[in-house]
Amino acid sequence: MPQTLLRALFAQAAACPLAALAAASAALPPAAPQATCGVRALHAFAPDGVDGTRPGDGLLLGVDGHLFGVTTGGGAHGSGTLFELAPDGTESILHDFAGGAADGAEPTTPPVAGPDGRLYGTTHAGGAHGLGIVYRLETSGALTVLHAFAGADGAHPEAPPLVARDGTLYGTTLQGGVDEQGVLYRITGTGGFELLHGFGSAGDLHHPVGPMVQTDDGRLYGVGMDGGSSGSGGVFVYAPDTSEQRVLVSLRGQQDCSLPMAGLTRLHDGRLSGTGYAGGPLNGGCLFATTSDGDLRVLHSFSGGEDGAQPLSLPLQDTQGRLVFTSSLGAAHGDGALLALDAPDGLASVLHAFGRTDVSVPSGNLVQGAGGHLYGTAPYGGAHDAGGVFEAC
Repeated sequence: MPQTLLRALFAQAAACPLAALAAASAALPPAAPQATCGVRALHAFAPDGVDGTRPGDGLLLGVDGHLFGVTTGGGAHGSGTLFELAPDGTESILHDFAGGAADGAEPTTPPVAGPDGRLYGTTHAGGAHGLGIVYRLETSGALTVLHAFAGADGAHPEAPPLVARDGTLYGTTLQGGVDEQGVLYRITGTGGFELLHGFGSAGDLHHPVGPMVQTDDGRLYGVGMDGGSSGSGGVFVYAPDTSEQRVLVSLRGQQDCSLPMAGLTRLHDGRLSGTGYAGGPLNGGCLFATTSDGDLRVLHSFSGGEDGAQPLSLPLQDTQGRLVFTSSLGAAHGDGALLALDAPDGLASVLHAFGRTDVSVPSGNLVQGAGGHLYGTAPYGGAHDAGGVFEAC
């Protein structure tokens, strides 16, 4: 989720009180009874901590079971960190972001692993123009700036790059471009930068965020927070072979949902799935899936009751075939919930209601490690109310 929009989103949620959502939830099928699931904070960050504070959206799971993530602030220079967590919670700092022309600042999403064993990622700020960078972290720990955004070519990336099958990096920025609504870009293996599309023209999507996915035919899919035919955001598709970009799905507010902010993931049946932060019958957001032909289906509408509201996470299809996802607000303690659909078109079960004693306002992608355990991040809660990484059964 764009961390810089967090306060604005909370203000929006306040305009549609969760209490009112819960009161109206009788009009929707209720979530299934809460199941038993142990959740603990694997690591808690501290305000202005030397290891960072306010973790970014989600994690990368390494082949050895280690977790990689970022914090948006804190660290040696106060500009965020890139960290590694062993399965037992032991933490290592791989990089302290320093800002300035030679480094990035305020990373908001975890890195991705390249086929060369190096990590690739983005930062919201920093770089030669202060508008964010694309970086490569060498196995030695040295950071290389692959591109520093300057505005016309994009600004403030809020998504990790996608490593395509040919090793090319594709990514988006939240802002910048001709219409200041974000761009789609490509970085070649030799480091060359190419601007592929500027978002924001009439009927187009605006402000792309979150991870993109590539399907078997080579096409790329992602989301824009707003824009589209109804102004509620949606899903776009880009074909590298023809350089064609188009809107695949325009969300419709209360008819399905709006403000998709977590990106997309690919389900086992080939559909693309994401969440909308708002909209739906009670303005609590939704979990949706679409085919590559644009056939959209809402899998869950958040009620603001036990299931919470305002999702900021991508669903994960776990080893049992369940879709596991989170809401960021509402539920029993007001801090969001962990939920699961036993089948992609089934009824949601509440696995855990988050509270500030574990973590609060979960966001980003979930990953599944050894033993089926789930891992995710939240920017609030934890022992010091500075967010943390959580582990769930």
